[in-house]
Amino acid sequence: MGRLGKLGKLQSSRNRITVTKSAASVVAATAPVALILVITLIDSAKPSLAGNAQVLTASSQLQASSRVISTGIWHETFDEQNLDKWSYILHSQGISVHPKPNPADTADSISASTSVSNSNSASSMAQDYAALIEITGEQSYLWRGIDALNRVELQHKPTHTREGQTTSVSWQFMLPELFSEDTHQIAYWESDKTYRQSYRLQLNGARMSLVSNIAKTVVIDEQAETQNKQQALWQIDNIKPNVWYTVKLETRWSMDKGHIQVSLDNQQQVDLTLQTLVANNENMFIQLGILRQRSERVESIWLDDVKVSHF
Repeated sequence: MGRLGKLGKLQSSRNRITVTKSAASVVAATAPVALILVITLIDSAKPSLAGNAQVLTASSQLQASSRVISTGIWHETFDEQNLDKWSYILHSQGISVHPKPNPADTADSISASTSVSNSNSASSMAQDYAALIEITGEQSYLWRGIDALNRVELQHKPTHTREGQTTSVSWQFMLPELFSEDTHQIAYWESDKTYRQSYRLQLNGARMSLVSNIAKTVVIDEQAETQNKQQALWQIDNIKPNVWYTVKLETRWSMDKGHIQVSLDNQQQVDLTLQTLVANNENMFIQLGILRQRSERVESIWLDDVKVSHF
């Protein structure tokens, strides 16, 4: 589901922002192999801690042999107004960067603020930005023409996702409108060879839930072990539109006794003990955005302040 592909320069008719790729990502991708190895060894030896419509180019999307990976702490604020930090971008025509909206902002006010920021470079530098992910049912938003894979996503590949290691990922999201009652996967961990999903966070209307695809059994908050029926292992039912939420997923990677801790707005929601690794010889990567069954309904989600760390 997360294969890499060449993405050229794409144009959007929906008030996108033009962003020029910085040379910094190119330098990072071509750094000497020896230096990358040294950094990796050090990390593994100790805890590590638009306005006018414009286009997001995709020169930083790399092939599998030279993908963008992170060691230690990785942080994306979108304030650089590009997507260079991401390992892979799926259907970039549905992703744009704008000044971050307050909960009361409307689409018109967002467009107006974009125009003002573009006309005043000093003001633009001071702006806080966020990514708007928008999906439609058009053919170009389907993965390989499959109706069940109507997708727009950003992918990040960390390094420390093997047995006994722990990865923490947090981000902010806001829904301009609630999604339909159909399932919308907004975040999931997947393996990098067989593309099997470990677990996912999904939205069905106002309900947010977590589902594991691979665990046979699960312990929920230290209660008795039960069979995993690939149903919600945790859920809340009061997600609201135009509210910024902060989600944190802390995952200890294991073939049998892994852990997942879910926090929402800095309040821990659940502690799960279950299988989290797909296989011992595969690394895991995370996808953020929208994955749903094909629908003509246009839906969107804001993302900001994505942080990934290892310990």
